[in-house]
Amino acid sequence: MSPCVPAGTAPRFLRRLGLPVIIIIALATSALAVAPLSARTEATCATAVGRRVTLQSDAADPDVFVWDARPRLAAYAAGGWDSAREVLAHTLLANPGTIAKVVACAAGAAHPRYGSAAADALGVKIVAGPFRGHFGWVISTDARELTR
Repeated sequence: MSPCVPAGTAPRFLRRLGLPVIIIIALATSALAVAPLSARTEATCATAVGRRVTLQSDAADPDVFVWDARPRLAAYAAGGWDSAREVLAHTLLANPGTIAKVVACAAGAAHPRYGSAAADALGVKIVAGPFRGHFGWVISTDARELTR
């Protein structure tokens, strides 16, 4: 028996470790205290994964950029792109009304430069039209959920 743990003060498997009782208690309480901190409350997206959407921007410019990567979409929404050539190298331009299926969502991942509220970044698979089968990312304000 270990001289650090008095007999009968800790369970047998812990006594075999040879740790003082105070360390065993500290480890147990710290594990219990940290457990609630590690459980993240994740924000939910307005459009659920699996839903079908139609892609359409505003009335003045209804075409939608479908980005090849979520970080690029977020950078563009925040106003981080200066060159049209760079934008076109990483996007495809979907016609208004293009049908897509939401395959991923990052709640609040896009922070538009000229707006106060964060928007969701939607990972989509285009299911109709000339870009059928293409995967990409769009800002949630450019996606309208289909009712049927």
